[in-house]
Amino acid sequence: MLSKLCVENPTQWYKHLDRVQQVINNTPPRSTKVLPFMLLTVIEMRLSEVPDLGEFLEEAEIEELDRERESLRKEAQENINKTQQENLRNFNEKRKQETKYRGDELVGIKGTQYGTVQGNESFISR
Repeated sequence: MLSKLCVENPTQWYKHLDRVQQVINNTPPRSTKVLPFMLLTVIEMRLSEVPDLGEFLEEAEIEELDRERESLRKEAQENINKTQQENLRNFNEKRKQETKYRGDELVGIKGTQYGTVQGNESFISR
């Protein structure tokens, strides 16, 4: 926030420090949702109206939220990929290898509909 206020004259950053500190102390963090000044003094801070600082602070919060969101999404994607790899490995360990048949072989397929099909096997020529 100081860097945005000091764009015109970076060597004069200390002149903006009091106003920036007031705005920061009068902005509730997401974790406590209580103003830091209010926690220390139990009274509300009287501020001079500084609209630019509020906008800078909101922009900084939005940028921070975007960074946090992107890192959470990246972590979630990594966890999903890890789980998918584990599931694929477990699946491949437990499955049977496919049976290779020649084109002129007679193959028996076990019936899966019991009760309505006559017998348990059907024969299909390949």
